[in-house]
Amino acid sequence: MTGRALDGVGTPDSFSASVTTVKVWPGIAYYTLDVKVTTVEAKAASSVRIDRDPGSKVLRIRGTVAVGKPYTDEIAIDDPAEYAAVALKSLLEMDDVHVTGVARARHRLSENTAGFNTESSAPLPKLPLAAQSPTREEVDCTACPPHAERISPTLAEDVAVTLKVSQNLHAEMLLRRLGAQYGADGSFAEGARVVRQFLLNAGVDGDDFIFYDGSGLSGHDLVTPRATARLLAYATGQPWFAQWRAGLPIGGEDGTLVKRFPNAPLKDHLFAKTGTLSEARALSGYVDCASGKTVIFSVMVDNHAPNTPADRDAMDRIVAAIAASN
Repeated sequence: MTGRALDGVGTPDSFSASVTTVKVWPGIAYYTLDVKVTTVEAKAASSVRIDRDPGSKVLRIRGTVAVGKPYTDEIAIDDPAEYAAVALKSLLEMDDVHVTGVARARHRLSENTAGFNTESSAPLPKLPLAAQSPTREEVDCTACPPHAERISPTLAEDVAVTLKVSQNLHAEMLLRRLGAQYGADGSFAEGARVVRQFLLNAGVDGDDFIFYDGSGLSGHDLVTPRATARLLAYATGQPWFAQWRAGLPIGGEDGTLVKRFPNAPLKDHLFAKTGTLSEARALSGYVDCASGKTVIFSVMVDNHAPNTPADRDAMDRIVAAIAASN
């Protein structure tokens, strides 16, 4: 992702329409900007539209920005691998590191001719039941010592970020990493194959789910509340459960539940993952109840009217009733 602040030029006391200043962050020369944005009076609402043709690296930015009220938006990167290469080259050059050639990305296409359902449903009988540390290929770099080193966050830390804020990109990348580590390659089909086998090993009924991606954004993803509750129950008996539960959004505290369940007795006593699309919503997790017991729940709503929180409010009342009656 990259953000742009479209800043109005002028002052509320002396207004005259003018061209805005456009700032790109991070300052990587990846997209070319075609800007026709002017300022409007401070009391007016900003109206900005950003378009990009498929395959193009030209962003068309059109509209108006209220003077004195910076406007910020985000855009998707067409080729994240290429962007990462361009960004690395740019940053090295900023530190006076001479880089030859051009930044480019190479993408390996899967040679598997089977359909997605066939490939993703193929058994993985050797999938380990316990987590294993991934092997790393040792490379002799004595002749080329690194200029810099960065230690990545741990898997638990990255999963926590993914769960807390619903970081879809990280979920997709993790799916592909699973395919590369335990399946045949890093494709999304092999990642889905690994996830399916893991869920079967966890005791989830194979007819209760089908996943086409890692984020849950695909309209073809299907899962029942029963499958979700079964997975949550399985997690309670695993050595990683404490980290897993702490990584879930906490009611009234953080993540996507920071503004929900703000009051006792549910505040800080609800650990649950949200799921939100335009016409679907879900909430599944663990709730500490009045009796002191912890109850697993999974509530899913489909085909609700968009732009209304009525279903979310009803779900919150259901969770509150579960906590009070158990």
